[in-house]
Amino acid sequence: MYEAKGYAHEAAKKALEETIKRRKLSARLEPGLKPSLFRVHYEIKNKEKVSIIIPTKDKVNLIQKCVDSILKKTTYNNYEIIIVDNNSVENKTLSYFQRIVNHPRVKVLKYTKPFNFAAVNNYAANKTTGKYLLFLNNDTEVIEPDWLDSMVEHAQRAQVGVVGAKLLYPGGYIQHAGVILGIGGIAGHAQKMYPDNVGGVLPIYNHKDMVRNWSCVTAACMLVRRDVFERVKGFDEVFRIAYNDVDFCLRVRKLGYLVVYTPYAKLFHYESASVGIPGSSTRDFAEFLQENELMKRRWGDLLQNDPYYNPNLTLQREDYSLRILDS
Repeated sequence: MYEAKGYAHEAAKKALEETIKRRKLSARLEPGLKPSLFRVHYEIKNKEKVSIIIPTKDKVNLIQKCVDSILKKTTYNNYEIIIVDNNSVENKTLSYFQRIVNHPRVKVLKYTKPFNFAAVNNYAANKTTGKYLLFLNNDTEVIEPDWLDSMVEHAQRAQVGVVGAKLLYPGGYIQHAGVILGIGGIAGHAQKMYPDNVGGVLPIYNHKDMVRNWSCVTAACMLVRRDVFERVKGFDEVFRIAYNDVDFCLRVRKLGYLVVYTPYAKLFHYESASVGIPGSSTRDFAEFLQENELMKRRWGDLLQNDPYYNPNLTLQREDYSLRILDS
């Protein structure tokens, strides 16, 4: 594993401490997740309400596991859970909704139109009262109790528009640690399938363990201040399933806000367990291709020139390998 020499480590620590003091930040410096890393841990000034929005249709095992993990583990004490029922029909699911709605933190909204990820979330956002909107997939499960604190500490910063989390597959491999533009033509997840408990000889392999800026993060777990969400007019509903989060983040960044990823908010993500993958019985591959082409027309050259990704690295894979190896 890459480790800074002692004098370099101390010099970096001193520089960061002086920066915190000079900028008069309400933050403290802490050791990071790897020996060579640090964390600037911001104090949460006001624990404003977070509205956690979770669209779902049946799959009661998923939504129950997701909601239970939030209620049992979350240390942030000012939040509400909005389950958006998109035409569930299974008795087990409906019975669960009838029970869980009695919990003081939980509400169930009905959304009776056909599934559209962007539209469902826009609808729910307009029905909530939180200063912060947390968009969360029903196939996620909280791991770290302070996951929400770790996201709010950045979302409260005026220059930050969007905050994303570290998402893991059940086996402990990276599902999301930031999004790279251009991978596969549009976008891909950085270090996908890389073991979470392993660092790397080069610092680049520790990006999954660093608070850092990206062009985009996934809406499977994404925190946004309401004022920012309203300023960009929410998700573009033309993207029914794919790329709605990428397009959203790029529009937020176009206004001058930062998109921040934090590894201190950590959840499991059973990816596409409820929606499916393109070409499956629950998704239309032709529609996926249309959304793909729309992204290319809208964002053009930016998709091949991610400002947060080294141009010498590949756009064919998510492993940070050199572009020269593609030929």
